[in-house]
Amino acid sequence: MAASVAAGAGLLAVAPAGSAAATEPVPGSVQSEPVVTASSVAALGGDFSSVEPFVVELDRSWCASLHNADGPVGYFGPIGAWGPLSDLGPLGRDLPAAFNWSDYASWLTAWGGPMRDSGPLGSGGPLAAYNRPIQWFPPQPGGPHNFAPCGVQLKTGGTSAALGPLGPLGPVGPLGPLGPRGGHLCPAGADGSYLCGAEEVPTRTYVAGGREGQDRPYSLFEKYTKAFAQSLNDKVGDEANDTSFMVTTTPQDDETAGGTDTYTFTSPETVRGVAQASQWLTVVVTPTGMRPDQWATRTEPADYRLTLRDENTGRVVATSDADDRVNWIQVRVPAGARLTAAVTLRDSRGLAHPGYNLTVTGSTDQFQYIGCNPALAASDDTDTYIRGDHLRMTLIQGTSTVGTPPACGYFSPGFDSPIG
Repeated sequence: MAASVAAGAGLLAVAPAGSAAATEPVPGSVQSEPVVTASSVAALGGDFSSVEPFVVELDRSWCASLHNADGPVGYFGPIGAWGPLSDLGPLGRDLPAAFNWSDYASWLTAWGGPMRDSGPLGSGGPLAAYNRPIQWFPPQPGGPHNFAPCGVQLKTGGTSAALGPLGPLGPVGPLGPLGPRGGHLCPAGADGSYLCGAEEVPTRTYVAGGREGQDRPYSLFEKYTKAFAQSLNDKVGDEANDTSFMVTTTPQDDETAGGTDTYTFTSPETVRGVAQASQWLTVVVTPTGMRPDQWATRTEPADYRLTLRDENTGRVVATSDADDRVNWIQVRVPAGARLTAAVTLRDSRGLAHPGYNLTVTGSTDQFQYIGCNPALAASDDTDTYIRGDHLRMTLIQGTSTVGTPPACGYFSPGFDSPIG
């Protein structure tokens, strides 16, 4: 059966069973991995009965309202056209440069933050307990309602994963300590590359300090121009782009409807000599070019489609093509995966200068997916997994069918803190 994409779900049909591609995985390729997209969440049509963990129907209905086009995942939410990832946010192209806070950041670093163990990446930061099992408490009879399960869906694989701590709004994204306004103290050149140290050598990584013997390397989060990001498309090895960057476009970069921009990047196999494993990847395309007053009138920004392709196999991993909300894709990828994000303008909605910001955020290999475990998913242990019809699989190896994956348990065991 020929490969095909189920557009609404963001799934891939694979090579025929028995073919070389089905039985001999290509090194670094994305095999059978969990994937969730804006399209797969929208395809639920407001019916969240398959999504767990939830407590009772009222919770389910309340959580469903958060996923409406006018809610947090829509154009008017935090990943939308007026949010912090847009050109109206702290990284926007139309805003004056932020004050130089390098002296203040140096002082903070000397006292244990923001790049030390007490900072956002440390044992006291928002990611410190991420790898612990999901925990929530059901409401007491007659007591106030508990909406904690909605927050659980911010985790990788959740219905709101693009808004979560491992996405572009979290500590490892562009707004965190590794980004352009971060505490790494490396100035950015004209193309967005960081020039670190006295010799201002271009650098893509940073070692964040933790407790003794537990310092961990991270990829710095660059803000690239479109031209420079695309100049990296053909680079390989250490010169290839990594999974921690954003691309900002300008009116001069505008495309007509149907035009597609592509950006190729690689999930690193090593960072500062430390071997890497699989990681979660969150890709978001945020429409830009909007005025502040257009938020009040609910003017819809341009509509962009997002596709992610595995360059090691030539297959499409996922497509997000919802037409009433921000499009995003989250999928787990192995170290060495070489991927291309394609951004297509489908409708300018009459705007004179549409544009977009693309963010690619890697979780690092410190946040893991344990695998497909039907026994776990079939149990009543709802503290340890997220499941639902929004979660799909990139069904590639050993099958030629597209469909709903088996019930799988998704959780992240491991140490309690990324760096300490």
